[in-house]
Amino acid sequence: MRLPVLAGLLFTAFGLAASAEDAPIGWALQRGETLIYRLENTYKFWPNARPDGVDSGGNDPDRSRAGSGKFEEKLWIKLEVDDVNADGDATLSVSFPRVSAHARLDDTGEEAEWDSKDGKPPEEYGFGPYEFLAKNTWKATVQVNGELASLVGKIDYLLPGKTKVRKKKGETTRAENASALLPMPLPVDVWLRQIFSTIPKDGRSSTFKRRLTELLEIGNDYEAEFDSWRDLDGRRCAHYRFEKKDKRIEEKKSGKEPVDFSTGDFREGDNVKTILASSRRAVKSWFCVKDGVMVRVEGEARDDRMQVGPVARSQDWSCALESRKAAK
Repeated sequence: MRLPVLAGLLFTAFGLAASAEDAPIGWALQRGETLIYRLENTYKFWPNARPDGVDSGGNDPDRSRAGSGKFEEKLWIKLEVDDVNADGDATLSVSFPRVSAHARLDDTGEEAEWDSKDGKPPEEYGFGPYEFLAKNTWKATVQVNGELASLVGKIDYLLPGKTKVRKKKGETTRAENASALLPMPLPVDVWLRQIFSTIPKDGRSSTFKRRLTELLEIGNDYEAEFDSWRDLDGRRCAHYRFEKKDKRIEEKKSGKEPVDFSTGDFREGDNVKTILASSRRAVKSWFCVKDGVMVRVEGEARDDRMQVGPVARSQDWSCALESRKAAK
C-alpha cells in the first residue's frame, strides 16, 4: 500500500513542478510593496599600448602618459510600487537610499571614495553626479512582461557642470585628482533595464530580443536564450543568457574594412572617438517564476580596442535582490 501512495505523491510533486514551469511567466508586483536591489559596477582600465606596442594589461610601471586604475560604484536602488493596473503593469517610485563610489589610479596611488551613508556631502567634486542620485527620485512604468515603458525624472547629473562643483582654493588634492577621472554613474534607466528585462510568456523560448545599454555608450539588441531551470537562493528560476560579440579587429586583420564608430558619450575630446573595437558582452539573469520577480542579473564586458587616450577595458556589474517587503 505504501508504494502506490509514495508513487502518487511523487507524481503530484513532479506535476506541480511541471505546471509551474509551463505556466505563463510575467512580473507579479503588488501595490504598496517595496523592493531593494544592490547594484555593483566595476571598471578597470589601462593604456591602450606602450611605446613597444605591447598591451600593458594594467601592470605597466614604465608608462609615460596614461595610467591604469579602477572605478567602482555600489548603490542600493529602492523600488516602491505605487500602483498596478488590471494588466499587471506597474508604476514605481525609484530612489537610491545609499550610493557609494571609489576611484584609484595605480601609477600615482591617488585614491578617493564617498559614501552617502555618512550623511556628509563629498569634498571631491568628481562625486557630484553620485550625490545627485542619492538626493533625487524618479517615476517609472514597467509592463507585466518586464519592459521598461517610461522613466520620468531629472538626468542633469549626466551633463558636465549640471551638478554641484566643490573645489578648494589652491592646488587640488590627490583625492580630487582621482575623483576628477570618475566616469558618470550608470544612468537610472540602464539599471532599470538590467532588472526589468523582457521575459517570454512561456519562459523558455529558444531566443528573444532584449535591448540593453552598457559601458555608458553602447546599446545592443541581444539575442537572449533560455538556458535552464535553476535554483538560486532557494528560488526556482528561469535562467537566461545574453551575448553580443564585435569582431572588427579580427575583420581588419583578415583584410576587411570595418566601419568605425563614435561612442554616444556626453564628453568631448579625442578619447571619445573609438577608432576600432573588438568586444564581448555577456549577461546572465535569474527570474523567479513563482514570485514573479528578478532575483539576480550579472554581466561582463571585455574590450580589445584601438582608441586615442585611456579607455575602460573591462566592466563587471550585478543586480541582486536584497529584500522584498509587502505593503503595510
